[in-house]
Amino acid sequence: MDWVLLILENMDLKIILNFMVLYSMIWSGGDENAIRVTFM
Repeated sequence: MDWVLLILENMDLKIILNFMVLYSMIWSGGDENAIRVTFM
């Protein structure tokens, strides 16, 4: 998971959160619950 560390080191926190939400939406097929879990 080295690419994750790379993202955390080089990206702004807001961009990271946006990426996490986008990934959660794709992974869950757009489930709103996955988005909520991302911010917990």
